[in-house]
Amino acid sequence: MEVPEEVLVDPEGLQPTYELDFSYELERWMYGIAFLVGLVAFTFTTYRLIRTSRRDLVLAARLFSYKISLTVADSIVLFIYAPTQFLWITNFWWYGGDIGCRLFKFVATFGFHLTANMQLLVAADRLFITAKMNRMNVNVKKRNYNTRVSLAAAWLMALICALPQIFIFRQGVSEEGYPQCISIWTENRIYYMGKLLEMDHYQVFMSLYKQNSSRLFHPNMTLKVHPPPVPEFNPEELSISKSRWMFLEQMYNVMHLATICVLPYFLELLCYTLILYILKNASRGDFKSLRDVFQDWMCFCLRSSNSSNCDSANTQETQSLVTIAMRSRTQTENESRSYESNRRRATSLGEPMAISSVQTDDTVNYHQAVRRKSELANGAQPSLWANTVEAARRKARWKAFVMLSMNLLFWAPYCVLGVVSAVTVFEGFAAFQFVCALVVFNAISNILL
Repeated sequence: MEVPEEVLVDPEGLQPTYELDFSYELERWMYGIAFLVGLVAFTFTTYRLIRTSRRDLVLAARLFSYKISLTVADSIVLFIYAPTQFLWITNFWWYGGDIGCRLFKFVATFGFHLTANMQLLVAADRLFITAKMNRMNVNVKKRNYNTRVSLAAAWLMALICALPQIFIFRQGVSEEGYPQCISIWTENRIYYMGKLLEMDHYQVFMSLYKQNSSRLFHPNMTLKVHPPPVPEFNPEELSISKSRWMFLEQMYNVMHLATICVLPYFLELLCYTLILYILKNASRGDFKSLRDVFQDWMCFCLRSSNSSNCDSANTQETQSLVTIAMRSRTQTENESRSYESNRRRATSLGEPMAISSVQTDDTVNYHQAVRRKSELANGAQPSLWANTVEAARRKARWKAFVMLSMNLLFWAPYCVLGVVSAVTVFEGFAAFQFVCALVVFNAISNILL
């Protein structure tokens, strides 16, 4: 937590009174507005989830479970992190003690990580559903098991990523002597500045001492002041220690930004891109699985080096359909001859004859694929499946645009500020501190969407 600059002391000396600059004032009101709007959004979403559950209309039970966990994560951000930040900026005083400081940082960071994990899980679930839109999974037990495993993995990853906060943050004392919840990096910077002041004070004292300055000695050559203590470290050792702490801080900041924002956003973007790609092919009658998408991607990457393999892979489906057609045709002829032979035999012997189907699953799949593509190629009126795919495609485009735009709008400024402050000494950091409050509004968008 950064400290506002203009801090004054009240007459009794109990608590600080200070005048907030524009950046901190804006940040405080952003937290307050986010808390109030989030309360309304949370109430509406909770009512909607309860109504859906009571009416037993949860067709996508897995997605419903994911949204419940996402709502829990967003509630942590809105109702724990936001009001605490609002109160801290208002009072500039930490009341929770050392345990409260560590626990608050752990819970708040856990909420942010869980939000990112659940957003990614929702996107991945939509991708798997889209890739299997023309296939039905009747194994309910396996589906429920996969849902529980995915949720457990998301919660466990959030706990692991938030666990370092317990050791990084602690209650400390600011330069003005007020209790604050600060990180070990901030504590080390305060310690470093204090040691530099001690060294400067000692060097000035020794310089005046060698000069027998009247500023230091009385006329009888007795000292006017007590000599300062000898510094524990020399400047080189102190500089090396500072460099090590800065390296650790930069490494932690990079890992923190990567796990809380950059990596989940990239994977979420990839999921929605694959969804749109699959739906685009499905609108032409070509339903692709994730395996087919991976093969297309491999062919695209290897096209310049080995185009023959890619051409072979691209025509694999056509060759497969032709093979199926030839095999089914031969099988149909054989079964027809067998049928005629059995009919004659049954007629001569007076036995009942069992009629067998002459169409196999491969034949049915082949004719369905050919019929879908021929409908679109001949310009016929779109059938029910084509209208359904087109509606799903429009909805997926809109959902991907809104989700990715909201994440980018609310998290990009935080990431940029974090990267700049991690790799350089950014003196104007306090002037842009308010962008950190934007991440709270992302929780509101998640609850409403």
